[in-house]
Amino acid sequence: MPKMSTARLHAFLSRGAWIAKIATISPHGRPYVSPVWYEYDGQAVYLAGRERARWVINIRQNPWVAVLIDSPEPPYARVIIEAEAEILSAAGYDAERRLKKFVRYLGEEKARRYLAESEDRPRVIVRIPLTGLTTWEGLDWHPRYFW
Repeated sequence: MPKMSTARLHAFLSRGAWIAKIATISPHGRPYVSPVWYEYDGQAVYLAGRERARWVINIRQNPWVAVLIDSPEPPYARVIIEAEAEILSAAGYDAERRLKKFVRYLGEEKARRYLAESEDRPRVIVRIPLTGLTTWEGLDWHPRYFW
């Protein structure tokens, strides 16, 4: 499967309403995976999480994560990010930026309503830089899979 070009990676992460899957490590050393909405700014993906969400608590104890963002139908495209997550205050995450992400997943009307109804809820923003990046797309096998 061929790797994505930088332009293709940017286009893939910028469009569509893909659901990211974040993998964290529990305090007992077990993997924990959770589906999340994401935002992409060209350098990192950002996840908004509830302060008491299990995956957020796991990141507070061990910041190493893996994130998978993939298209569910052919031609398949996949991005895996393995990085050290950084928890940011939701206070610096402005409402207009949040609205843009919510519109991506809910549409304009539902996004505005959701934002208004949940504005005061305790959240954090998790920044995950595009390090440890693996990308691929298509149905072709990579040559390494042949002996």
